[in-house]
Amino acid sequence: MAEFSLDDHYIVATKPSTRFPVYTRANVGEVWIGPGTPLTASSMAGWPFEHAWRDALVRIGAFDLDEFDSEHQELLGVFYGYLYLNLSVQRVFGVRMPGASADIIDSSFFGGGAENVPPYVADPRDDSPAHAEKMTETIGWSLSVESLPQLDEQRAKVMALRRNRPDLATATNHELFAYASPFLTSGQQRLMTEHMPMLSPSACSRRILWMVNSSVIWMCSSPSRRNAASTQTPRAPCCQSAQPSIRSPRRT
Repeated sequence: MAEFSLDDHYIVATKPSTRFPVYTRANVGEVWIGPGTPLTASSMAGWPFEHAWRDALVRIGAFDLDEFDSEHQELLGVFYGYLYLNLSVQRVFGVRMPGASADIIDSSFFGGGAENVPPYVADPRDDSPAHAEKMTETIGWSLSVESLPQLDEQRAKVMALRRNRPDLATATNHELFAYASPFLTSGQQRLMTEHMPMLSPSACSRRILWMVNSSVIWMCSSPSRRNAASTQTPRAPCCQSAQPSIRSPRRT
């Protein structure tokens, strides 16, 4: 659980979610290793990213928009200056995704497990056959689509940004801010709105292929190896061995 006190004043901080209360530094700690700057926490990791991710979760059928707090960020939290990923949302995603579970989500984050990870506590709102049906349709689409024109369009836009980039070494601070501001706000959100809906279905499709491949290997193996494998818990190919702390880092 996120431990947060209003007596500790930070330039940028978010309120912990009550509906989705468990946060983790796993994964996000590899992107933002140290404390996030106020600019990062209020732009790239702020509401533009939050809106884009929420929209993606709705588009793939995992959530409804009104399940999230309209006044506070929930998917990414900032506590004691550090960015955190909302693990509770990921667990609900696993509960609703056909063939997955909260334990599988934990396995993808923590590998063999971590002693200090709060266990998943089911909420009556987590299980949703309606969302599972929508996600099944999305997964079916991801396994059948042969091209993604919107991805090509995004790539072209990014390359155009690089080609038209001014001389950053000679620009003043005001010029740098004027150049970067549109991208860090509306531009970032537009790109992430297209990126996130592609990311989750591709991960689901990859896991399906991994499960099929594992089943084929198991069927073709010897009886003794099958018996040994049946006593082990399978791990997803993206598992990590790191066991990061859920709790907020202590200041020194």
